[in-house]
Amino acid sequence: MMNENAASSGSNSGNGGEKKKVKNLRALNERYVHRMSIVKQAHEAKYKGDFITAIRFYNSYLSLLADIKDVPLETLSPKHFDLKRDLAEMLLISHIYWEQSKILDLSPNLDKEFRRCFNKFLEFTIGMEYQVVNAEMLRKFIRKNRHAHKNEFREAYNRIYIASKKCYIATFCYGDTHPVTLELQKLKQVLNRSTLGIELIRLYYLYSTKLVAKLEKYPRLGTLTATLFARPLLYLLSKIIYYCTLLSTILR
Repeated sequence: MMNENAASSGSNSGNGGEKKKVKNLRALNERYVHRMSIVKQAHEAKYKGDFITAIRFYNSYLSLLADIKDVPLETLSPKHFDLKRDLAEMLLISHIYWEQSKILDLSPNLDKEFRRCFNKFLEFTIGMEYQVVNAEMLRKFIRKNRHAHKNEFREAYNRIYIASKKCYIATFCYGDTHPVTLELQKLKQVLNRSTLGIELIRLYYLYSTKLVAKLEKYPRLGTLTATLFARPLLYLLSKIIYYCTLLSTILR
């Protein structure tokens, strides 16, 4: 009898825990449905100059998304979203991290938090369909010259701007969607992580656009150059990138 009572008690306890879990999930979903009201409150606080409240509401919105995705806030990233279905939400997330970055920029004691938010802004910007929009937003902000982290903002703008540009020579030789072009885009993503890499990409765009313009002006010369020189070299480079990436994945 005691074992039956204990089992019954355990069962009731289990059911109670399950009910509580379902109730919490419903409450979370209800908050998610009305999440835009949180963002609105954050914007209103920012416009009133109440930056502490604005940051609190912005973090509340981001924490809600992290809870919905069932991940810690610090690990919330684009991989947790559908790049097509959730595009508008991801754009909003990038802008919220941007607003936080602007608020924290002029607070020397919050430098670490600024860098966290700014890196998240870049994470939700680079490689996205809306990266050109964010690059223009960043450019206009830099022109006002009211920011403290001048180098960080300038370098970020260069990274986003470069990431939004296509590989001109590869596209000329193979087209936008060819596997060789896609592999070479991976190389650009790697180079874009360092100052030296960014400078190499800048020089590439400086001269490649002029070269492609000349080759397009003289189709026969363009075909000859692409067939005899550019395509073989680009194909070889794409294969090197592919096997280096594959080896890196295996060794992890």
